[in-house]
Amino acid sequence: MTGDEPEEVPGQVAMFSDADVHKARQHWKQMPEFVAEDLTPYRQLIVNFATRADLDRFALAIEQAIGPKVRSIWYPEAEIGRFADKRYITVEERQEQIDAQTQGLLDSWASAPEEERS
Repeated sequence: MTGDEPEEVPGQVAMFSDADVHKARQHWKQMPEFVAEDLTPYRQLIVNFATRADLDRFALAIEQAIGPKVRSIWYPEAEIGRFADKRYITVEERQEQIDAQTQGLLDSWASAPEEERS
């Protein structure tokens, strides 16, 4: 064993064949490492406001907008990353994107009046 093999459990049926595991490992070679940072807050605190004016004064004090749909904030204000719409693409897929963008620019240039081309 090299340490990469999963631990065998008596009576447990393998989900994947050895060939499938080998194929997957070949596919994942040289893939970038993903490191998930711990983004949990140090502490959370519930703050209650008796009036809208109290909320407005608090928002001014911390210099953040707190609209009617805001359920939580970070202090100091933090930019919240969105990763659900991201994915890895192959070099070939990226080249296809670049080619399409380049073709679009060339088409736009070709259809422009001659005095606007430079």
